[in-house]
Amino acid sequence: RGYISFDGTNDYATVAGCTAFPGACTYELSVRPTEIGREMGLVGSANGQIEIAIMPDGAVRASRSGAVEGMGGSAPTRKFKQSVTSKTRLGVGEWAKIAVTYDLRTIRLYVNGTLEGKADIGPTRDHEWINHVTIGAKCGFVHETHSYLHGDIRNIRMYGRNLLPEEFLK
Repeated sequence: RGYISFDGTNDYATVAGCTAFPGACTYELSVRPTEIGREMGLVGSANGQIEIAIMPDGAVRASRSGAVEGMGGSAPTRKFKQSVTSKTRLGVGEWAKIAVTYDLRTIRLYVNGTLEGKADIGPTRDHEWINHVTIGAKCGFVHETHSYLHGDIRNIRMYGRNLLPEEFLK
């Protein structure tokens, strides 16, 4: 019934320990922005496994990208970025349910249980060695956070498999 409130300045949380999944995964949360008009991170990882953000127009964007570093600091194997942006725009002071799933082939973005878009993208082994996740901000490398959320988050779930829409929180 509670929530985490972020003030939009330098406020974020970090979850470490096998949380930014290199393979199949689901990230699910409810968000209530206090403002719209600038990019604000919701969930992020340092090595490109996941980035979920509210865009300046209120749309939600989910992305996977090529790693900044490969295993143990080596050069990444390939550079890429694939994003999906919602048609739905979030409103100030209104709760919205966001879910992003990845099944090793396709990233899918859901807002309030409705599929907003999908994009094809394959896995990369480079994602296997950095695994922390930031909540309430985007994540640079390694703990260089930016684009902080001004708003509230609750019902955060992270899974090492892609959930089906009927498995999302109601």
